[in-house]
Parts: sequence; structure tokens; C-alpha cells
Amino acid sequence: MLKRLNALVVQPDPPNVIGVVLDADTGPDNRWASLIAQMRHHDYKFPRRPDANGTVIEGSGGSPKLGIWLMPNNQIQGMLEDFCVEMIEPAGRGVAEAAVATAQAEGASTFIPNHLSKAIVHTFLAWQDTPGRPLGQGITAQSLRPETPTARAFSQWLTVLFG
Repeated sequence: MLKRLNALVVQPDPPNVIGVVLDADTGPDNRWASLIAQMRHHDYKFPRRPDANGTVIEGSGGSPKLGIWLMPNNQIQGMLEDFCVEMIEPAGRGVAEAAVATAQAEGASTFIPNHLSKAIVHTFLAWQDTPGRPLGQGITAQSLRPETPTARAFSQWLTVLFG
């Protein structure tokens, strides 16, 4: 994504706005540093740290406005699935977490520890009407609740960026 971002900014007729959603993975500081390093040749003034509500940087000299969201919430390590786990209603989340823990204890799972949230959210979605929906469809179908604080902040960031 970072290479593609660079290409979008330098193309002859760049878009007016570019929104970037990246997994923070091992931490927002690491991802933020790699993003700044990738974009160092462009005329953007990056804040020292990502904004907790999503970062929006106005372009200058014809550069597009740039928005960055680091999953799950611009503050902690993680990925899209960590964002989605928060959108599971509490009782369902507890049952999905218990099912995943049982699978781990029984040796029935092989996922790496960093993918625990993936296992939980996809376990939960497997139990919903139309089992196995992708994450976005899980939100559209209201299996994942988009009214959580982080989901609202993400929606507000999109509105600020593209509105």
C-alpha cells in the first residue's frame, strides 16, 4: 500500500483526496514511522504521532489531501479484525472467545497468536444468518454493530476526509 500511495501522489493527475487504511500490526508508532519515511519526498507535514481520531493532512502545491487511519484505532497495535471484534455484541463476543479458547486448548487450531482477533470475529460470523460472510457484509447485515465508539470515530474520520 505504501508504494501505491507514493504512485498516487506523483501521478500526473492525482486524485483530490486519498484515504489510507493500514493495519498498525506491531504498533502505530512503527507503522507511522514507515509511512513518514515512504512519503518523505513529498510536501506533507506529518504530525509526530497519528491523531487518535484519524489523521487528515492537507496537501500543498497540488498534492492531494491525505487521510490515514491505523487499524484498529490509531492508538494500539492490531489490525482490521481487532476493530471488528469490538463491534461484536458482548455476549456473542464472550461465546466466540470461549469457543476459540476451547479449540486452542484441544489442539484444534493452528493460527498464530497475532491472529486471535481474526479467529474470534470469523468464529462469531460463522454463527450468523448466512454464515461466513466477509467482514464488510457482517457490518451491513448488522451482525457487527457499527455504533461502537471506534466505529463512530472511523465514520467521522471518513466524513472529515471525503465530506
